[in-house]
This record gives sequence, C-alpha cells and structure tokens, in this order.
Amino acid sequence: MCLVAGDCQSANCTANKCLNSGCQTCWKVQYDYTNAGSGWSGQNFNIVSIGTTSTSVSNLKIRYWFTADGQTLVTPPSCFSFPLNCSIVSMKFVPVSPARTKADTYLEISFTGTNTLAAGSTAGPLQTAYHGTTFAPFTLTNDYSANTATTTFKDAPTVTLYDQNGNLVWGTEPPACAAGAACP
Repeated sequence: MCLVAGDCQSANCTANKCLNSGCQTCWKVQYDYTNAGSGWSGQNFNIVSIGTTSTSVSNLKIRYWFTADGQTLVTPPSCFSFPLNCSIVSMKFVPVSPARTKADTYLEISFTGTNTLAAGSTAGPLQTAYHGTTFAPFTLTNDYSANTATTTFKDAPTVTLYDQNGNLVWGTEPPACAAGAACP
C-alpha cells in the first residue's frame, strides 16, 4: 500500500499500490458518470496505458461493481459510443455470490478484434448504460463503483481491470461483507 511515490522503493505508486520501477504493462481505468435518463444507469470508461508496451484491447476486461436494487436487468447492456466501435464491445451482467459490500452484480466489459492500445494511449471514451425491466431508478449511492460526483474522467480504483489471464491489473475489488452483517 502507498499514498505517494515516496512510499515505494520503485517511486511508482499507482492506485495505492507500489509497482515495479519502469512499469512495463500497466493500465488504469478512468470513469465518469452521465445521467443517462430516468431509470438508466450511466457510466463511461476510459482505459489508459501508463506503461511502455502495447496490448490488444481484447486482452483486457473491465468490471463495474454495483447493486441491482432488486431489479431484473435488461440484457444486453447498451454501448452508445466507443471510438474503436461498439461492435467490438461485449457486455454481460455477472451475479456476485456471495454478495460483497455495495455489490451483488458486476457489469463485465470485454473486447474482440485486434485493435491495439498503444503505450501511453487511451481506449475510450466508452459510453455505456443499462436499465431494469420497469425502468425504476437505481440507487447509485449503494453501488461500489458508482460516483455521481465524477462528471469528467478521473482515475477509478473502484472499477477493476483484468488482463487476459484474469489477473487484476487495476483497482480494488469490493471487500467481502463482515460476518453476520447485512450485505450489500
């Protein structure tokens, strides 16, 4: 754990984690909230390369953690815009069992094709949204990854990113619920 670069021997503090010097394959996720309309969620993502190597976007998966608020979610979620084309974006809802703090579901976003995320570049903005069958409003204050105050892209350590082997490369998953405590 670290707060600033000086906390690490490598002088590389990213998302409160000390990383090896000269970060070779490092990415992060930025997030912003968009009011997508009544009953819609509204989240936008940007994958940022902060390393020195390139990778295919198909090697990366985003997880946005939230509570479904008892709603039946309409599938598939919607991709409204993506510079690399929404046709390469796959999204699905995954139930979290057992539920975690502020998360009983996550939206997993993966990519197909050969589009490259070059060193030092970004893949985004990716504009997404979802809704329930009744279009009832979601309570975003009980969602692990949501932050309605973030209306411009900012680093999002509560939105996680994984490599092609399923290794967590950015962010922190929601913690397990305390024993005997109501969750989420």
